[in-house]
Amino acid sequence: MVFPGRGRILSSIPLLALVLGLAALALTTAVLSGINQPALSSGDLTLWYFVFAVGTVFVVRRVSSRPGPWLSRRLVRRTVVAVAGLSCLVLLITPPDLLGGTVALLLIVLALCNVLLGRATSQITVSLPRRLDERQGSLRDRAFRSAYWIVAGSAGVLVVVSYLATDGSRAWLGAAVEGGPVVAFIALLICLPAMLIAWLEPDRATPAPPATRASLFAGRLAMTMVVVSLLAPVVGAATVLTVPSQVGPAGQYLTPMGSECAHFQRVTIISGWFGTYSVRGANVCWNDHHVRVVDFQGQRISCDTTANLVTVSTAACGARLDSKGTLRVTYAAMVRPAVLSFLSRKLDITFAVDRRGRLRS
Repeated sequence: MVFPGRGRILSSIPLLALVLGLAALALTTAVLSGINQPALSSGDLTLWYFVFAVGTVFVVRRVSSRPGPWLSRRLVRRTVVAVAGLSCLVLLITPPDLLGGTVALLLIVLALCNVLLGRATSQITVSLPRRLDERQGSLRDRAFRSAYWIVAGSAGVLVVVSYLATDGSRAWLGAAVEGGPVVAFIALLICLPAMLIAWLEPDRATPAPPATRASLFAGRLAMTMVVVSLLAPVVGAATVLTVPSQVGPAGQYLTPMGSECAHFQRVTIISGWFGTYSVRGANVCWNDHHVRVVDFQGQRISCDTTANLVTVSTAACGARLDSKGTLRVTYAAMVRPAVLSFLSRKLDITFAVDRRGRLRS
């Protein structure tokens, strides 16, 4: 027996395979996060994620464009509007050094909210005039006029107040054209008309679309892909805080500086989609009485870091002698994921060399 919509289900099988494949890839990466060399590089995972996000948009657009019983409810529509507005507010007020790559996540949230708002408003704001009845055309024209007045008035007041208030506000205004505020401005220009319609429209008694197997499958697939698209960057950022750092043993490497001189270093790795690879080293000479850091090839102490979708701010990188005459090389840094960059993790690693050139913990 052939049920209706079988062709649509078969055409969605490649998309389902993509979802399952990427889920397996994410699981494999999580399992291998404790190994120094991950299965895929950070750039590969980022590329796969953006391919998946683009696929999510196409899958969501395949679902019926009718609002359905959920998006016909004012409370649900206003919740979507609130999420979009909150995302714009975060873009507007978050300092650039804390925002970082969170912009990409917020843009994905705004894009998905825009798709939901378009479905909730029956695509009124993007439909051709000849496809709208008189009420819909009047509603759309009023929404566009109100939206542009709101955006123009708010932006004008913000610019004037920021320019006249303080030197700090003027500096913020100068940086706004290259940061989150301009992104929020463009996002509001695109989304605000649909946001106004979705916020003001009353509840509508819209029956649910016919629940064929094809429509159920497409809806569940779209929902799964939306959830994965939103949670993947959050989980990737959280691993920076939760995955234990892998601190390798301190190593000693001979140099041409002399028989009682060597280069000591220690490697620390936070592996995964978001991660760092840090090398701390020092050129040290010693005898039975003293141990000291010396200059070799223009360098005494090195704290080199390779960052993947994280920012590393070094708080300390130096060496000192303790009360026993042991040289302690210290490294302290704050690691912030590019997404959710308001989160941070402190790395504090040391190793020591005694007066006989022996490594100590």
